[in-house]
Amino acid sequence: MSLRRRPAVVVTVAGLAAAALGDVGQGYDGPGPIIFGVLGVAVAVAGPRWRVLPGLAVIVSAIFIIGALVNPESTARLTNPSDVLGFGSGVLQLLGFVVAVVAGCAAVAAPDARRRPADLPSEAEHP
Repeated sequence: MSLRRRPAVVVTVAGLAAAALGDVGQGYDGPGPIIFGVLGVAVAVAGPRWRVLPGLAVIVSAIFIIGALVNPESTARLTNPSDVLGFGSGVLQLLGFVVAVVAGCAAVAAPDARRRPADLPSEAEHP
């Protein structure tokens, strides 16, 4: 397990949790909060070991960011701060996705803590 990757994985899970809370706050009946919750649990459990799950969180979050910015209903909610619940939930969801993308990229890019044989010094260098 990579200890270097763990903080980024924790922040990725927090971003997914914030996105799920933002989705619930907007009153949607869809499967969004369940998707983000299940993905968050999967990233928390296996994310430090497997780079695939934080990478999947990055892809899913990026798709939802694009969808939120393209959808006229979502952009109307994000540009109307007088609707406190809708605006706050939308901002929370969008910021959660942004955090999940950035931290997920860091989790995927983090080097493994294990040293590979090519990284070890040879006997000729250290007799």
